[in-house]
Amino acid sequence: MIHPLSHRKKYARVAQLVAHQTSNLGAAGSSPVSGVIFFLCFIFLLSLSSSGAGPVSIQRWYNQGFRTLQDLVDNQPVSQCNDAQKIGIKYFQEFKTKIPRDEVTQHGALVTSKVLKMFPEFSVIVGGSYRRGRAECGDIDILIISPDWCPSGCLERIVSALTDDGYITDHLEMSSRDTPRDWDHHFDKFMGVCQLPGSLHRRIDLLLLTKDSLPGTLVYFTGSDYFNRSLRLRAKEYGFYLCNHCIAKADTNGKRIGPPIKLNSEAEIFALLGLQNIEPHERDW
Repeated sequence: MIHPLSHRKKYARVAQLVAHQTSNLGAAGSSPVSGVIFFLCFIFLLSLSSSGAGPVSIQRWYNQGFRTLQDLVDNQPVSQCNDAQKIGIKYFQEFKTKIPRDEVTQHGALVTSKVLKMFPEFSVIVGGSYRRGRAECGDIDILIISPDWCPSGCLERIVSALTDDGYITDHLEMSSRDTPRDWDHHFDKFMGVCQLPGSLHRRIDLLLLTKDSLPGTLVYFTGSDYFNRSLRLRAKEYGFYLCNHCIAKADTNGKRIGPPIKLNSEAEIFALLGLQNIEPHERDW
């Protein structure tokens, strides 16, 4: 049986700071700061929204005297927010609101319709907490699967079409991976903001991959985070390297030493690790 790993120190620290209404981000011995609770909660949620608010930005903002979201909004030339952070601030209240499962279903149907209209041979799966059966989701993760090698620019074309339709409202990041080795699979990712008519703005990730890499990618992008960490640890103990798109043999240090093992399903990955198939809803921890 897989058990969650206890990698929660940073979350526990944030909770401690909030509980005691203090912060150790400033100088030692500093007194409690009014408004810092909301500021810390904002930064924590902003980082979860993939908007680029990391430790360096947090430390800089705090040292500059910012204590509330409004401080960042009113002093953007000083705070030096990048484009992704500005988007995170712009939609902060909307991103905080959970997405009902029925709404995620609508997002999935809209993207699927557009993708299949452009590329009839592709298939689409909604992953993340939605696939784990959650009634509410924090964001939308959609996998777009090509049966063969993906022609260059496919994801860009899909994103462009969805943007022209007014569905995608903001772009955070587009990453493309050209294959450095013969054994690597095509893996493009778009991170952005979308909106259904009459609804709130939502965070969305679109992932384009080949069918060969679907089992490993589907495991990773179904989650949960703690489940994935536990599974990677087990893979290492069994002499495998498990990442966000494949499983392969590993050396004694856990480094990948060969091409991906060709598999047809998630169940085959679990079997390699001495486990029976684990259904998506059983990974929600």
